[in-house]
Amino acid sequence: ISAPVTFRVLNLPPGQYYNNILSFPTNIVGASATNYIKFVSATNNQPVYIKPTKITNHHVSLAGAKFYKFENIGFVSADSCVNSICDGGNIIQLSNTSSNLEFKNCKFITNPNGIRPPYHINIGAANNILIDSCTFDGDADAQVYIKGNSPVNLNSGITITNSSFLNNLQQAIFAEYAQNILITKNKF
Repeated sequence: ISAPVTFRVLNLPPGQYYNNILSFPTNIVGASATNYIKFVSATNNQPVYIKPTKITNHHVSLAGAKFYKFENIGFVSADSCVNSICDGGNIIQLSNTSSNLEFKNCKFITNPNGIRPPYHINIGAANNILIDSCTFDGDADAQVYIKGNSPVNLNSGITITNSSFLNNLQQAIFAEYAQNILITKNKF
C-alpha cells in the first residue's frame, strides 16, 4: 500500500452478527504508522458486531500483525467451541511479533449465552498497542492480558486510556514483564 487504507464495514440489522473467525495478514508491503489499515463501522454511532458461532482457538487473530486500526467494532465471544475444545478462546489474540495496533471506541463482550474467554485481548508480548475509549463487558480471567517474554525481555508501548471495565469477577488488566505501560482515565 502507498497511503492509509480505510475499510468501512456495513452494519447488519440489530441482533445479527458477522460470524466468521478472522485472521489478518502480516507484513503487508508499504504498511506503516503513516500508511495504516483501518476497519471502521460504516455508521458512526452504531458499532459493527463480530461474533463467531463456533471457534477452535481465538476469535480474531492478529498474531504477527502490524499497523492495523479498529474503530467502533464490537467483538463478542463465540456461542460455543468446535468439539467442545476452545484451547484458549481469547476474543483477540496477538503475538510477540504484533505491534502498532489500535482499538478505538471498540466493545469487547463476553457472550452471556456463549463461552467465557480467558482474555478479551491477549496482548501477551506485543508492543505499541493503543486501547482508547473502549468498553470491556463480561467475565474473563483478565479482560486485558499483558505479559512480556521474560524479566529481561519486556514488552513496551502499551496504552489503555478512557476505557470502561464492567461485570468482571476476575482481573480487568493483568500486566507482567512490561515497561512503559500507560493506564489512565479508565473506569473500573
